[in-house]
Amino acid sequence: MAKKKKPITPWPFALYLKCPACGHCYHQTSASFQYGQTYNGRMFQMRHRYGPGGENWQTFPADEAVLGDCLICPGCEVPYVEIGENLYWDRDLTRKFDPADLVPGEKKKPKASKPEPEPTPEEVNDEE
Repeated sequence: MAKKKKPITPWPFALYLKCPACGHCYHQTSASFQYGQTYNGRMFQMRHRYGPGGENWQTFPADEAVLGDCLICPGCEVPYVEIGENLYWDRDLTRKFDPADLVPGEKKKPKASKPEPEPTPEEVNDEE
């Protein structure tokens, strides 16, 4: 008897994919995205701004057969490499995605950590 494949759980939020060459962000993850799996064309979609509803840029087909070097940046035509290292929570590319932030079963983005306030001049003088 053949083993049943584990059902794919849809990715609950979109992550933004930064091109390692030009630094722009034309793609985001789709509902088919599975972190750590072999990445393919179905796992990504053009951001609305660049897709059919926007500037209508051309991109790789949303197909499971599109792998590796075929996943290319439409801006500079360089293949996306090390995709897991180039995922971000926000389109401004300021909050890098870390899979350790995810809690099993959680469907929300982790909250942004607040930066520590700068010490006041009095606190600096007290330390000296």
